[in-house]
Amino acid sequence: METISNQFSKAVDLLLKKKIIASKGDLATRLNYKPSTLSEILNGRSKVSAELARDFCKNYGINLYWLFYGEGSMFNESETTFLASANSADDDNVVSTNRDIKEMIQKEVKEALQRERNAQNNLAS
Repeated sequence: METISNQFSKAVDLLLKKKIIASKGDLATRLNYKPSTLSEILNGRSKVSAELARDFCKNYGINLYWLFYGEGSMFNESETTFLASANSADDDNVVSTNRDIKEMIQKEVKEALQRERNAQNNLAS
């Protein structure tokens, strides 16, 4: 199973390749991270936080379940639909997500964090 950091790096690489983001520095700025901090994450020296995962998925239409577990589609929408909408959007609003997607992502983050806590508690027992 891929780690969240590996999945995050794959998604960033695809967003760069498809020109959804101009650079890793641009991504860091859009996510309110220091470029050096994002670089540490992308190089595997730091882990992806729950907040970064949530914001990244929300802003770029990434499927949170795919990010956490490596299963399913990378995008919440089909890749073609996502890329078409992203390529036609303004720079200030690369991908707009509707309230339903936001609520789904928040629910998935809470559930994933709860599963992780449960797994840690089971290991500690």
